[in-house]
Amino acid sequence: MSDFEFLSVLVSIVIGFGLTHLLGGLGHAYHFRRVGKMDVVHVAWTIAVFFVLILNWWVFLLWRDFETWTFTAFFTVIMWTTSFYVLALALYPPRLPEDVNYRELFEANRTWFLSTFTIMCLLDLLVTAMRENGVPETHYILYVGHYAVITAIGVAVRNRYYDLAAAWYIAITMALWSFGIRATLF
Repeated sequence: MSDFEFLSVLVSIVIGFGLTHLLGGLGHAYHFRRVGKMDVVHVAWTIAVFFVLILNWWVFLLWRDFETWTFTAFFTVIMWTTSFYVLALALYPPRLPEDVNYRELFEANRTWFLSTFTIMCLLDLLVTAMRENGVPETHYILYVGHYAVITAIGVAVRNRYYDLAAAWYIAITMALWSFGIRATLF
């Protein structure tokens, strides 16, 4: 088993747990929609995080040719991967009651969620720099960096319309990036 295969098992498990947790939470919200109040902002962020999980699982294949694994590289990749799971956890904490109000839930967890999203973006830039053994391309820094700025502003702004616009913007642009730029791996 190669170093990449060894690490990819753990990365796949963590991202798989995140995806399972996210979809299970969304399924719970939909199933109990008559007693719990779903929220458009919460759903929009769920879609955005879905793309974060799927896209980064796909992009992790770019590590297959990485040769010099160190504990620092291993640890950084694990922190990056863990941040994805934490995003799903912030949106859908364990053992939610049937009558949860998802608007109130998002408002209660928004700082944690948006801060984690910002940190995830910074970790993404770091792991990309490690993988490429240098500074990532400018367009990639701008792409990921502007998501970090959007979510960092969201922490400070505390505006529902901003949260909704940011969530849909990130979800849509990430979908376009996924099916366009990252449709194939170089």
